[in-house]
Amino acid sequence: MGIGRQGFTKHVMTGTLDGSFSGAININRTTFIEAIYLHFSTCISTTSFLKLTVDSSEGEVYDTVILKEDMNNLTDYAEALADPYPLLAGDRLLLEYGNSTDSPVYGLTIVMREAKSHIGL
Repeated sequence: MGIGRQGFTKHVMTGTLDGSFSGAININRTTFIEAIYLHFSTCISTTSFLKLTVDSSEGEVYDTVILKEDMNNLTDYAEALADPYPLLAGDRLLLEYGNSTDSPVYGLTIVMREAKSHIGL
């Protein structure tokens, strides 16, 4: 994880795919997902999904799948969100990719921006 300009943060997962990967990002303050990037070193040859789920701090009834994308025949996936997706303090962003028979090197990057608090009368 690294902090960039203007409050942007990049969360990065890398490794060699062994059928699947998963991870979680804990959210400490209101944050917006701005963009999602995934790169594989070789083309994926089987139906396999990249899935991002918000594990809501408000309870299971509020958990939301915000992305489920089939990576079959792709090496790259990029999405800059026109409307950044809000996450609240206490939420977790769950990252999952699975069911692949391929073993490429991968890099997943989630770009986020913390909300600024405004106090004024």
